[in-house]
Amino acid sequence: ADAPAVTPLSLGNPNLGPERGKEYELGFDAGALDDRVGLEATYYHKKTTDAILFRQLAPSVGFSSIQPFNAGGILNKGWELALHGAAYRSERLTWDLNASISTNNNKVLSLLQGTDSVLAALYSTAPSVWHKVGYPAFSFFGPRVVAASIDQTTGKAIASSVLCDNGHGGTTPCYNAAGTSVVAPPVYLGSSVPKYEGSFSTTISFLRDFRVYTQIDYSGGNKKIDGNTRARCFFFGGRCAENFMPTQADPLRVAQVQSNGTLTNMLVDNAGFAKWREFTVAYNIPDRFVRMANVGRASISVSGRNLHTWTKYKGFEPEAMFLGG
Repeated sequence: ADAPAVTPLSLGNPNLGPERGKEYELGFDAGALDDRVGLEATYYHKKTTDAILFRQLAPSVGFSSIQPFNAGGILNKGWELALHGAAYRSERLTWDLNASISTNNNKVLSLLQGTDSVLAALYSTAPSVWHKVGYPAFSFFGPRVVAASIDQTTGKAIASSVLCDNGHGGTTPCYNAAGTSVVAPPVYLGSSVPKYEGSFSTTISFLRDFRVYTQIDYSGGNKKIDGNTRARCFFFGGRCAENFMPTQADPLRVAQVQSNGTLTNMLVDNAGFAKWREFTVAYNIPDRFVRMANVGRASISVSGRNLHTWTKYKGFEPEAMFLGG
């Protein structure tokens, strides 16, 4: 028989305390043309002390997972804008429009005493996620390949030609003199936190009882690990073009695919997207029929959601949490 057991997912932190925030906001609402056009604008500036973040635990403690901890300080600031308007109004037809955008500038101000960086997530064959002072929380760091040459006979990247970003505007060899290990420093590859988000929606009502509604939303300024390329190129024996046609592919990508998972900045991909979130056609059942059923109001609607995604992200889904940071 199976014995009762508990499998913990993460290690608790007995020293974890509440986070505290101080925020100020400045904004205004404005309307015109009998409120047929309206604008809302807000600027926010929020500083959180003892912010609760997560860090990767060393396997030696017995938990290969994450632990919450209190960071020193996190700053979030940005704008929130919303615009609404009635494009057309009559007895038989109304057309309303709504648009919004919000921005967020996130930065770690301080961390645990005596350190300016904390590992947030460690991935195999992919750049790690760190909290570092002066950068957004949950940011990707790793060596960045900036130059490489391929031997046209063997199809192998020439180790001495593979150069990386040195973190100061220049380059440095990615490998040591023997070409056996990566010595280039990890550099900032991007934030996993979106820098802007927003939406656009419109509603058309006609013939008194019919309504059509649609919405598109968007998000961007952030990056995410391309799990699709990661699996194809670094697992399952290598199943991407760089493995089979190295002399015809981008030398920067070939050098990374041939690095045994030590050079993988190509996996940190732009995760911005726009998504057709909803399209709905609705019909309000006339009151005379509703009253017969002793009901106050009723409608019938047909909706489609997540109908299309516009993105340059090479993975399967830019909104998925997997390897998102």
